[in-house]
Amino acid sequence: MVKIEDIYDIIENPEVKNYKFLLIALALSFILGVIIFFVCYKYLKNRKLSPEQLALKELRSLDVEKYFQEKKFDLFYEKLSKTIKTYFSQKTGTNFSSMSDTEFYNYLEQHFLSDHEKLGADVLIKIIPEFQKIKFARHEAIKQQMFDDISKIISIVKID
Repeated sequence: MVKIEDIYDIIENPEVKNYKFLLIALALSFILGVIIFFVCYKYLKNRKLSPEQLALKELRSLDVEKYFQEKKFDLFYEKLSKTIKTYFSQKTGTNFSSMSDTEFYNYLEQHFLSDHEKLGADVLIKIIPEFQKIKFARHEAIKQQMFDDISKIISIVKID
């Protein structure tokens, strides 16, 4: 038979006190783990990428097949143009993003920034007028042309 003296209050029981310590340690470890996870997540999410890495990431995210099937040629070339301008803006410190394609084209014709960038500028000078025809005159793009244009831009970014 159990006597009343054998029944402990949960706070007074010495065996339970050890479990309380373990539960507190487990809860603190869990909270610390969550904090470390979020700090690492924020760091990896917001780490600085080089202009080349950012441009390549953006270019590789452009799905030519999708834009071609949906006949959104103008949107594809708009994003391509924006990526080029952003890349050159970050590389040179000049704000090309606020320029129109025509202003950007004229700038490239007049100012070859360096020998490295001259190679990229030569290619851009040849393809920007085609961008404009597709973006503004609503010309339909050829799928192979879209693939060629994006690969030319990727090669420009990789030159640097």
